[in-house]
Amino acid sequence: ERPYYQPFASSVLDGEAKRLFSDYLSQNKFMTGANHVRDAHYGKMVAASHVDHTTRPQILGRENRLYYELIENVKKRTGTGALLNTSLNKHGKPMVMSPEDALWTLENTGADTLIMGNYIIKKR
Repeated sequence: ERPYYQPFASSVLDGEAKRLFSDYLSQNKFMTGANHVRDAHYGKMVAASHVDHTTRPQILGRENRLYYELIENVKKRTGTGALLNTSLNKHGKPMVMSPEDALWTLENTGADTLIMGNYIIKKR
């Protein structure tokens, strides 16, 4: 269970940011800044939002083709081009920086599947 002060973040299509956030100014690829979720969209983004209705978005451009297309398909089904996102690391450990780190994290956390590039790796 995550503490309230460590909320999840969001991955958002670059074309959706101005529609979803009231104070969006520039692209944020690394979840390092917070934006206020517009009231009209908060209900669909509550799981990725802080108690003050902000989120730390990862704004996606088309250079991340597979992830971008995944979120485009989510938008077609839900009307919102955003997904829940978080850093890839075990609590208290540094963020994953290599394929070896990612495999270690898969084996040592409650995750059951890892998608890395064109590979889907499932825990046995």
